[in-house]
Amino acid sequence: MKRAYHTFRILLLSALLGGAAASCDDMLDMESGYVLNDPNHLNSAADTVNTVLGILNKLQVIADRTNLLGEVRGDLVTLTDYASRDLHQMADFAMDDKNSYNNPRDYYAVINNCNYFLAYADTALTDNRNKKIFEREYAAVKSIRAWTYLQLVLNYGRVPFVTEPILDEAAGLKDYPLYELPQVCDYFIEDLTPYENVDLPDYRYVDGRVDPHLCFFPVSVVLGDLYLWRGATGGVNDYRQAALSYYNWIVAEREGYKTQLTTSNYKNSWDSERLKNGKYALTSSYAAYFYGAESYGGEYQTIIPMDSAANMGCFSRLRALYNSMPDNSYHHSIGISPRMKEISREQIYCGTYNDGTQTVTVYPGVLPEDMEDYAGDLRLPLMYTAGNMSSQGTTISLQMLDKHQGRDVRIYRRSTIYLRMAEALNQAGYPRFAYAILSTGVNNDTIKGRVLPYCNAEDSAFVNRFNFRTDLFRIEGNNANTLGIHSRGCGETQFNKYYQYPAYPVALPEEYTEADSLEWVAAARDYEVARLDEMLVTEDALELCFEGTRFYDLMRVALRRNDPSYLARAVSRRAGEKAGDAHLEGLLSDKRNWYMKWGDEVGY
Repeated sequence: MKRAYHTFRILLLSALLGGAAASCDDMLDMESGYVLNDPNHLNSAADTVNTVLGILNKLQVIADRTNLLGEVRGDLVTLTDYASRDLHQMADFAMDDKNSYNNPRDYYAVINNCNYFLAYADTALTDNRNKKIFEREYAAVKSIRAWTYLQLVLNYGRVPFVTEPILDEAAGLKDYPLYELPQVCDYFIEDLTPYENVDLPDYRYVDGRVDPHLCFFPVSVVLGDLYLWRGATGGVNDYRQAALSYYNWIVAEREGYKTQLTTSNYKNSWDSERLKNGKYALTSSYAAYFYGAESYGGEYQTIIPMDSAANMGCFSRLRALYNSMPDNSYHHSIGISPRMKEISREQIYCGTYNDGTQTVTVYPGVLPEDMEDYAGDLRLPLMYTAGNMSSQGTTISLQMLDKHQGRDVRIYRRSTIYLRMAEALNQAGYPRFAYAILSTGVNNDTIKGRVLPYCNAEDSAFVNRFNFRTDLFRIEGNNANTLGIHSRGCGETQFNKYYQYPAYPVALPEEYTEADSLEWVAAARDYEVARLDEMLVTEDALELCFEGTRFYDLMRVALRRNDPSYLARAVSRRAGEKAGDAHLEGLLSDKRNWYMKWGDEVGY
């Protein structure tokens, strides 16, 4: 079967459907005429594959805002004087209908094309082995639609819900019901579940450089997200299902790839042997995480490939927004917030060395004056370069971020999935399991030694559904490929006396009744889950900063606690823990102000 794959920019939907469909970029403006019409069944390989690529092309349009809406509205970045009006409106939660990032048409363009494919793809076709030919594409498009709807409802709060292609100009979005987050999650959990174990489409490389597996959204991961969000207003079972869905992707046997998704052992660290002799030296393999994103089986699991130049269609501006470059006259728009620097410096690094007896050293307590920027967690200071340059008598502040040096927009990576699995496990009532992901890394030995001893029969049955084979997930030795995520920037966390499991400090009385015991167990679990929750929120900041997840991470915590002030307080302290913005805190204390609004059709 011959297939031609070039850059997505040339795969416009109107061409892909051979004139059978017009662009639906303006589908919210039903007077525009840009609605699908004269549908044909997609019953050939060329039609089907090209239509899928057309959907990926539509994703490019929302790629940048996927990152920006998650970071600019959070607490880890601040805007410079060179940021656009649209970005400042975003940061101030004051986006109007003219803001270029407030355009739900772009999400519905993806959704309508997905709806078209799902309605007209001929899923009954089979090959000579009676295997459905387009099952992979069908599952992949369902997953893209679910992910896009999730982004839409997280950003607008209440959205018209359309699952059929709009083919008639007379059908406006006002004719469709308005769904909020729980309803969106309910629908797509049921919609995706039958396809969780369907392989990703297997195409050729996109533009000769991007493995096409990376262009899709794994059903298991999207399901995990849906369960995680529904758990915020649901119950323990949703969190259990979220953890199992993330786990299912971590251990899935990928076609042609037998290696499991371990955390790997990339990290930043002090050279312990040199430090022992009073010399400060850093070693780093962490930055390698953020390069080579186009290879399947590496750190990244989903990316949106973008064009290489601004005049080639869909070009990402993230690199120019986060970095000082000639293209922006060395004026970056998005800087690192004082609060992010505080979070990083608050961490305590633990290093070890062995000179015949195990010695544990927590350091550095005091750094030389020229190295104070490296106090605390090492991920942030070794992730970016800051400095100044003089230009025509003016001093310009410079910034370079390793996470935004590529041209593509990254969506999911291994650490994202592990941290969300840890969040789900913690909220399901397994804080020791979640803590192991942060401290030592997880394999069957850690589960047996550090998790199961604290489980009753019911909990043991659930935990035993996770099989992190010790021969594949290796924590110790020269061939180790797994470590605790906190160790990426804080040394050997398993030896750090300042980063311990937050065990309930109240002892069970020597004499107690069964009722006393049950009450104590419940109180202990609530205490430990709450404190692990804060550790995970901090780890999300340290590991996932600038990747477009922060605002949503804070939102999930606030929703499950039914406490809008949690998000309001965090976001209002971008300038530092002691430098709150009272106006912003008051604004975000009303949950409706978390969301964008577009006209009278989308939002509250």
